[in-house]
Amino acid sequence: MKPSSRLLTAASAGLLAAAATAGPLGWKLAVQHRAAHRDALTGLHNRAGFARALRRVSGSAVWLVAADCNRFKAVNDALGHAAGDAVLQALAARMRRLVAPSGAAARFGGDEFVLACTSEQLAAIGAGILAVTATGPDGQSLPVTMAAGAVGYDPAAPFGAQLARADAASYRAKSTGAPLAVFDPAADDHPAAPANTRPAVRVRDLDRWGAADSQTREAVA
Repeated sequence: MKPSSRLLTAASAGLLAAAATAGPLGWKLAVQHRAAHRDALTGLHNRAGFARALRRVSGSAVWLVAADCNRFKAVNDALGHAAGDAVLQALAARMRRLVAPSGAAARFGGDEFVLACTSEQLAAIGAGILAVTATGPDGQSLPVTMAAGAVGYDPAAPFGAQLARADAASYRAKSTGAPLAVFDPAADDHPAAPANTRPAVRVRDLDRWGAADSQTREAVA
């Protein structure tokens, strides 16, 4: 064999060995990256993934939406946790289709979801698109709707404060039976009255967001 042929063969062997090593490693890294940025049950972004996705959200008017299910505990109690998981997956699929390709959707935990969407997509939420029917193993069924609150998203403002406003609006939507409420300082930004069951602050992990507002602004900038 000529020296040039031997060199070519050695180079080819090296490339093949590198590819064989990089393939499984690349796949493993991709799996780890997905686990770090995606919710395992629904496939939506998790908190970290949503912070990254916000950087890529396009459009001049973006809304930050906080939403959770109405009567979700009743689904788990009456139909079982498997039915509850199926509800979350079905709602997540609707959210994914709704915000594609310009927005983002995340599950922050339990039945709590956060979205970044356009005005047109927000109108669809207001029309009640986020609703499914839960079905149990014996054929029982329960309708499941969502209560959503929205605030105009400002990438330069603290994320935690904006999420707090969206969450407060979602409580108003839940208490009135509406699918959506847009944040109103006069209606939402106030302490709980004695006759009101709303806590003074009802926001998912607000302490965590508030304590790290400067880092959060950097994460979503």
